[in-house]
Amino acid sequence: MGLYNGLKVLFGLPRPEMPLLDPMLLPRLVQPVYEATATAGGYGFPSGHAVNTTIVYVGLASVLSIGTKRLRFGLAAALVSLVSFTRVALGVHYVADVVAGVGIGLALLLVARALLIREFADRPTITFALGIGFSAFFLVTSDWTANATFLCAGSVGAFGGWQLVMLGRDAVAAPSLSRALRPILLRGGGALIASIPLGVALVSLSTAAGIVGFVTGAIVVLPVVRHSEHVRNLYTRTRHPRRSE
Repeated sequence: MGLYNGLKVLFGLPRPEMPLLDPMLLPRLVQPVYEATATAGGYGFPSGHAVNTTIVYVGLASVLSIGTKRLRFGLAAALVSLVSFTRVALGVHYVADVVAGVGIGLALLLVARALLIREFADRPTITFALGIGFSAFFLVTSDWTANATFLCAGSVGAFGGWQLVMLGRDAVAAPSLSRALRPILLRGGGALIASIPLGVALVSLSTAAGIVGFVTGAIVVLPVVRHSEHVRNLYTRTRHPRRSE
């Protein structure tokens, strides 16, 4: 979202002027559905639908093991083509918009794959860091609009939340306190760095953005904590010390 929205603002190319059909010509019950799916505002290049469907379906085809590789990529190509065709047929995008969107989606998949196979960090950390970079790009190109601010805050919150998750895992897995010191400094420092801009936003810049960031971080952390065996054992020892003995 950060990547293609930032590119939309950067290029500033308009959508087609004439929609496929005047909504007033349709039955009243159908008008809201048509307006939600067949009308769009803002800039048109590149197509966000084309980017998203390419990332989702081609990405799934590359990681799933169901069926043959040819079948998976064939179905992905068909779905991406169908969505791209409907965006042009509805009159909300030019052909160049969807072609560029597919290209950007494929390029993003290739870049992400190249980074992930290097394994210089765990995959979620790399993924959330990419999210921060792309949302920051959108933030700068859009001159700090509300949507860009919320997207950036959510990306930072997700990154910080995952650092807390990995902090707990690495600290528990460490055989000694000296071995646990490095992940504590590394992961704890990452979580702290992420929390600083969210805290500043919460108290001075944009309270809503700060809330979005911290809530996103909690969404990442809480399910892991909820299902962690180590957390359950710690809870049992704290609440029922005799039972744990």
